[in-house]
Amino acid sequence: MTKTLSHAVIRECKNPECKFRFPDTNSIDESICCPICGSASVKKETIDLSKDYRKKVNTKTSVQFVSILDNVRSIYNVGAIFRTAVGYGLSHVYLCGITPTPKHRKFSKTSLGAEKYINWKKSLNCIDQSKSLKDIGYQLISIESTAGSVSLIKVQKEDLFCNKIAVIVGNEITGIDPKVISLSDLVISIPIIGTNKSFNVTTALGIALFHLITLISI
Repeated sequence: MTKTLSHAVIRECKNPECKFRFPDTNSIDESICCPICGSASVKKETIDLSKDYRKKVNTKTSVQFVSILDNVRSIYNVGAIFRTAVGYGLSHVYLCGITPTPKHRKFSKTSLGAEKYINWKKSLNCIDQSKSLKDIGYQLISIESTAGSVSLIKVQKEDLFCNKIAVIVGNEITGIDPKVISLSDLVISIPIIGTNKSFNVTTALGIALFHLITLISI
C-alpha cells in the first residue's frame, strides 16, 4: 500500500562537476548520496506535500460518468487510469477481460491509492458488461479510430444525450473489441498533431474525459 507522504526534500549533489538535483522522500536521513556520481548531497528545499494550491472547480452535474476498460493489459496503465478516474469524479471503473485489478501487487505503483476512492468491478466479457450498462440507460462512448469515428473536437453537448455515460478504452495493441464498438452510441477519435499515430490509453482517456465533462459543465 502506498503511504501518504507529508513532506519531501529537494537534494543537490555537492560535487561541483555534477550538481545533480533530485527529489527525495526521505527528509530525515542526511547521508543520502548522489545517485549519479556517489558524492554527498545536501538538502536544498523542503516540500510540503500536504498542501494543494489548486483552485477547486465546481463541475458537479447531473451526469454520471463511468469507464469501461476492454482488455487493457498493462497494470501500470490501469493504475494510472484509476488516478485519472478519481481526478475526474467517475463513480465506477469496469475491468473487463484480461484487465488487471487493484488486487495486483504492483497496482499502487501508478494508482497511488486511487482505488480506495472509486468503485470497481471485474467482468470477464466486455460485450456483456457493455450491454448491461446500456440496458440501464448508459450512453456508450468508445475511444477508437475507425472509419466512422468522430473527432473529439467536433463532439458537441447535444451529442451527449444521457445522464449516464460510459467511456470505453481498449487494449493497447488491438484496441476495442469490434462488437463493443458496434454497441456504442458514439465512437470518438483524438486528433494527432505530431508524428505518433496514437496516444497511450491513459492519456487518451484523460483527454476525452476532460472534453466531455467540460461540455456537460458549460
